[in-house]
Amino acid sequence: MRRTKNWQWNESPDKAGNYTWNQAIVSVLTDIREELQRLNGVLQCPNFQAIPRKLDRIGRNTAKRKRPKVVGKPKLRVVR
Repeated sequence: MRRTKNWQWNESPDKAGNYTWNQAIVSVLTDIREELQRLNGVLQCPNFQAIPRKLDRIGRNTAKRKRPKVVGKPKLRVVR
């Protein structure tokens, strides 16, 4: 059975009740086409597009802070 968007084209099997390889390939390709169209719709969603920005913000907010250097206080060294 070959499908296009919102429409089904009935591919009839041969006399033995089998579909041909060409019919199977076309059916798989149209299924892939439909899935790609759905993915394209999701990718155009503004909420989906904002995910990288939100992840960057979360990364900045949860990053380990650098400790400030202490200035003016000498370090003690062990002398032997």
